[in-house]
Amino acid sequence: MLSTKLTALIVDDEHSGRSSLKILLNKNCYYLFERIVTASSLDQAIEFVKQQHFNICFLDINLNNQSGFDLIPYLANDTKVVFVTAYSEFAIKAIKENAFDYLLKPINPAEFTTCVDRYDKEILAETAAMKKYLHIQAQGETIPIPLDELVFLQAA
Repeated sequence: MLSTKLTALIVDDEHSGRSSLKILLNKNCYYLFERIVTASSLDQAIEFVKQQHFNICFLDINLNNQSGFDLIPYLANDTKVVFVTAYSEFAIKAIKENAFDYLLKPINPAEFTTCVDRYDKEILAETAAMKKYLHIQAQGETIPIPLDELVFLQAA
C-alpha cells in the first residue's frame, strides 16, 4: 500500500546535478515527496537503497567510472527509474531496463515537468482506489488533498 507522501532518490556524482534536480523536485512537486535523498556515488546509493524504499530514482548513468545501471538490481521492483544523463546513446539500454523516463542534461524544465506530471498522474491513479482526493488548483499546480484529512473548507 502506498503512503500519501513518497520518497525520491537522486544519484549523481556531480553536486550541481544533485542540487538542480532537488530544486526542480521541490519547485514542481513539493506536495508529492516527503523525502528527497541524494547520493554522490553508486556505493552510497546502494547503501541508501538497502536501508529504505524509494518510490522514484533519478539516476545518472556515468558515476565516477561506474554505471548507474548497476544500481537497478538493488532497487525495489516498484521503484520508477528516471535516467538523467548527458549521453543519448544509452536510451535503448534504459528502455530495456524498463526506465520510466530518460532526460538529457542539461535538463529541459518542460521535459522535467512532463515527466513529473506523468509520474504524479500514475501515482494518483494507483492510490485512487485507496483514497479519494479533492484536487485544488494553486499557482498553476494541482494539489491533491485527501478527503479523510479535510477538516474545514471555505472558498473565497
